[in-house]
Amino acid sequence: MITTSKHNPWPLDTEIQDLKSAGLTKESLVRFKFFNLDHRLMLDTIGTLSKEDQKIVLQRLKELFLLK
Repeated sequence: MITTSKHNPWPLDTEIQDLKSAGLTKESLVRFKFFNLDHRLMLDTIGTLSKEDQKIVLQRLKELFLLK
């Protein structure tokens, strides 16, 4: 999930570096809390993580699942 909350850090929180590409206006981070959300509840796409941010998030996912 993407959040602006920094009050209660979560393991592997990853700051989004390129806010403009992601369509965000405030400092935000990717927080690795998983949940299900029916895709029909998604109203719109505001942006996409930059290639560099995608690479960092993928690296964190590998850490989370103990992959190399």
